[in-house]
Amino acid sequence: MENTSEQGTGLARFNGNHASKETVESHLDKLIDMLLEEPLEYKQSLLLQDKINTLTDLLNNETNHSSGMYSIKIESATARRHNLATRFSRIIRMIIAVLLILLGFGMIIMPAPPYFEMFTLFYLNPNDGVTIMDVISLIVAFTGVSLLISSILKFNSGLVK
Repeated sequence: MENTSEQGTGLARFNGNHASKETVESHLDKLIDMLLEEPLEYKQSLLLQDKINTLTDLLNNETNHSSGMYSIKIESATARRHNLATRFSRIIRMIIAVLLILLGFGMIIMPAPPYFEMFTLFYLNPNDGVTIMDVISLIVAFTGVSLLISSILKFNSGLVK
């Protein structure tokens, strides 16, 4: 990076008569067009972001914030905490989904007491059939499956971004 005296002269030239607002805006438009045409690699984008942050810091220090130009920086620790919290909530949703699936199938497999067995909807033989309790169990299991699928899809889409 340049030393402070070079940055100071660049800043003086930026604030002076050599650069009007139109030329600064035209240079920024050219930079945006160039970045849209040919995106930067990750390291190059970090260097460019660092230079832009340094410039905004210098402008803020030079003008004593009188121009109202403040640099908005997202702290990396805050971003990491947000990503960690989002990932943690998605993992918790996956665990709840698996528990719902197990609960639903467990309710089907385990025998229920006679007073808990409700109306039989479909008789398989004279002694057994599909009851309302079985239907409720399947609804619980399928809710778990849909929650698991949506959590996995959101988890994978979060990794791509």
